[in-house]
Amino acid sequence: MSDDGGKSSIRQGNWPRAALVLAVAAFFAVAVHQHLFHVNSHYYYRWTWQWIPSRTVYPIMLSLGLPFFLAQALYARRPSAGWVGLVMASALALMIGGACVQQNPPGFSRIPDVVQSRWSTGYFASAAMLLRKGIGARQLLADYPAMLDHFYLHPRQKPPGLVLIEMGIIRLLGPGQVGASVSGLLIGVVASFSILATYAFIIFFTANRDAAFFGASYLALCPSLILFFPMFEQCYSILTVIVAVLWGLALVRNQLRYSLALGVAYAAAGFISYLPGVIAIFLIGFALLRWFTDPQCRMRRILIHFIASLAAFAACYAILWATTRFNPIATLRECTRQVYVLWDKLINVYHYPHHSLPGTIPTDLYDFALASGWMSFVLVGFYFKSAFKHALTPQSRVAILSVSQFALIALTGALQVETARIWMFMLPMLMLPVGLELANWRPGARLAVYAALLILTAEMCQSMEFITPQK
Repeated sequence: MSDDGGKSSIRQGNWPRAALVLAVAAFFAVAVHQHLFHVNSHYYYRWTWQWIPSRTVYPIMLSLGLPFFLAQALYARRPSAGWVGLVMASALALMIGGACVQQNPPGFSRIPDVVQSRWSTGYFASAAMLLRKGIGARQLLADYPAMLDHFYLHPRQKPPGLVLIEMGIIRLLGPGQVGASVSGLLIGVVASFSILATYAFIIFFTANRDAAFFGASYLALCPSLILFFPMFEQCYSILTVIVAVLWGLALVRNQLRYSLALGVAYAAAGFISYLPGVIAIFLIGFALLRWFTDPQCRMRRILIHFIASLAAFAACYAILWATTRFNPIATLRECTRQVYVLWDKLINVYHYPHHSLPGTIPTDLYDFALASGWMSFVLVGFYFKSAFKHALTPQSRVAILSVSQFALIALTGALQVETARIWMFMLPMLMLPVGLELANWRPGARLAVYAALLILTAEMCQSMEFITPQK
């Protein structure tokens, strides 16, 4: 997408920027550690304060971050995508370590406890309930909309993919601690691949290897990726990247195999979660960007690939309906109804405040900033400050498009409240301008930002409860 050869020029004098970013990190580090200024909350939702002894948290969390910094040193000596694997391993270790230290005494039992929780997740518990009643996969798919009323919290608003996965695990390993532990660890392993997916996303849309590595590295230390373990939302960004890159390949290379694969990928994503559906904002924006900047990408090409992907999408669900009688339209309608039922209960029974525009705009964006350690928004601001001084480049255009994705979601109120969790599927888009900015920093300043982010994530692990493993 760009002709910079995958390299970045080191911007002179980025220590003042680093100082401001680190000052922001220091403010939130003090506020989180001391439980000050309501940095854990906003009007619509509050992450619960907690306290875990420092001697429990920091030796484990900081030591598990060492492979991450080894990867940075190795990349500095010999840039290679292979070091992403070491970053992924460190992130997975931090997920597991972060879960363990929240147990008293520290232990692995929190992982199966969260997986089995009806309130925090509910997929494993719903799958176990179905199997106890003798309901198999075919009956589940055929009667899925009618069954949603009987599910636990999160599955009531989702398509059947995740419940089916949990049913498969329970059939193999049982509904007890072993099955739940394997399910949780599998979530962690898959979630670690969101780092590789983010690398692929950034390098495809910017052709900047350094930006891809440093943006993916930032994601690997983000509080949301580490501290929401084990929850399926950690994995959704992989679906985002697959869909976005396939659409980009279809328009850039003008080959139908990519648009057909996009239709299949979108169908698979929609079978797991409806969240990637809003990525249409990015897809439409990228199509318009190609139309305006690429003389060969005319509207006819865009429409052909759109129709091809739509046909493949429809064919997937037609085949699924013919073989299982799964009705995706009825399922979508019932899931939408369940969202309104849930909010009615939260507001009228649990006394959550009414959520409405425009009040949710700043709070949703704030929670997304919290999910990425706050510094990410400052880094994005610095990137655009530099980019807007010159003529827009292909990189800066796609960066604007990436930020527009979650900005428009906030402005329209399409996905409101608890965005630290439910917006995780858009983290690759936030990481793109973050990576572009960090790629122009000197290694020392960049490493200081990563160290601050690791400390912030460890402090949030110590002081904020993001998942309650209650039954």
